[in-house]
Amino acid sequence: MELERVFQDGSNNMITIEATVDTGFENVALDECKEIFGPGLLSGKSRGRIFFTIEQDKYQKVHELRSIDNLYLVSTLIPNLNFTTSDKDLDLEVIKRLAETIEWKTPLAIWKECIKFHGNLYPTKEEHDESLKNKLEQLERLNHQRLTDRIAVPDVLNSISQRLTDRIAETEVLNSTSNVLRFRVTCNRTGKHSFGSMEAARDFGGKLHDVFNWVVDLTSYNIDIVLNIIDSMAYVGLGLTRQSKHRRNITHFGPTTLRATVCYNLLRLGSPKVGDVVIDPLCGGGSIPIEGALAYPSTYQICGDSHEKAVNRSRNNIESLKDKPISMDVLQWNATNLPLLTASVDVFVTDLPFGKRSGHKKDNRVLYKEVLVELGRVVRPSTGRAVLLTHDRRTFVNVLPKTCGLWKQTKVLGVNLGGLQAGVFQLLRTSKAYIK
Repeated sequence: MELERVFQDGSNNMITIEATVDTGFENVALDECKEIFGPGLLSGKSRGRIFFTIEQDKYQKVHELRSIDNLYLVSTLIPNLNFTTSDKDLDLEVIKRLAETIEWKTPLAIWKECIKFHGNLYPTKEEHDESLKNKLEQLERLNHQRLTDRIAVPDVLNSISQRLTDRIAETEVLNSTSNVLRFRVTCNRTGKHSFGSMEAARDFGGKLHDVFNWVVDLTSYNIDIVLNIIDSMAYVGLGLTRQSKHRRNITHFGPTTLRATVCYNLLRLGSPKVGDVVIDPLCGGGSIPIEGALAYPSTYQICGDSHEKAVNRSRNNIESLKDKPISMDVLQWNATNLPLLTASVDVFVTDLPFGKRSGHKKDNRVLYKEVLVELGRVVRPSTGRAVLLTHDRRTFVNVLPKTCGLWKQTKVLGVNLGGLQAGVFQLLRTSKAYIK
């Protein structure tokens, strides 16, 4: 695993960061890291995650990354745990001993500095018991208040945003009434083992609770400790983000709204340059052009959709960002007959309908061809680019050769989005003239 080549334990002011990313975009995320930290960055990757080692005093620059979801400080790497693979009790004892024998002082101090935690990392048993008692009392009071609100306004607490608001409020109340560290442990496993992930997390977390007197809290935790087991190797990550960094920009969601991190990765593949006109012809809620306007402020973003609801959703999302001036316009149009001049656009980036959550696969054969030909008309010959995401890869591959030689495929990425396999097609406009 490449982590073994990259890992630094923090003892010499060098720390190793793990960042999760949508599967298939690992190289895109690594390119962004090297752009921020320099081409000589010590880095590696595995499926759905990247690793890189930086100086601790450069940690805040990590939050400039737009391609990644969650961040972890890699605190410990154990090359071989010597599991029996057949005796569950013995293997779980190995995990319990691991929790005791890991050197925690240095990584915890680094974690505390990175996230500016001001609580008590090393409470006594009495402080733990008092904090636990306080937590139960505060949760009982909050739950009583929520029940009252549910009776008064039945639908309010059913929304995702309201549940997130409740969780934030709960965390703030607990932080203000107790400074003892609250933690949870999760376990990710790859390979064959005699135990399950939940059993490993239970025993690892139970031993940490006994050793450090931390308070267990699965929702309003201060630190998320992740035990990653790959065959007989393991490493531990300390969570640096309270929620995924994809939660930005969008307030009005549609049925196929893309995560902001996916949007950025698509845009980055399009290599927007200063002054470029970047267009999303099938914009939905406008997540791609909004991210483009924020990440590439020297470009001009235009988006449109044939559905009035989608156009209104995009405008509402732009309005919610009125404190961030962005260069962007929204129009209602037909993507197969764009109201744009021939050879007037530099980059197209869009999420094509694919027949799972939107559209119908039987319609894609006609739609994809018409859209590709129209994009070929509007984009600049020889230099124009297109980055197109679709789950209907077979149709796209069949249709591309039928676009009158306007497009040349330069790269294809296989990506996993929410459990659905998709393809990202990078196209370059040929020099061939468009003939109607």
